[in-house]
Amino acid sequence: MISQPPQILIVDGHREIREALVRHLKKSGMRATSAADAVAMDTE
Repeated sequence: MISQPPQILIVDGHREIREALVRHLKKSGMRATSAADAVAMDTE
């Protein structure tokens, strides 16, 4: 059985920071998504 890497949710109000972190994590083999704030986080 192949296990998946952890899912990481980045929550940050700065779009550039969120996108850079998600790109870096994905390049490192992680599963990553992002949200701008707590309201958006609840929908992820």
